[in-house]
Amino acid sequence: MKRNTYEEVKNIWKKAMTKKGHTPQLDEDGEIDLFAYSPDGHNGPRCTTCKWSCCRHCESVENIPKCTGKKEY
Repeated sequence: MKRNTYEEVKNIWKKAMTKKGHTPQLDEDGEIDLFAYSPDGHNGPRCTTCKWSCCRHCESVENIPKCTGKKEY
């Protein structure tokens, strides 16, 4: 079974988040930040609009909810 490269993983998450209406937080290089959410050894993306986030190791792109479109504080 082939493992995806880190670049492929970033593209998979960005595409899946965008499809659900999220605006992925970007890193200093302008790419999706897969460490935007990083508590206790977990890491994953975050939406800059609704602040949804998850661990990319514990969750699947199939479980991404739709963006609420509201800024949550």
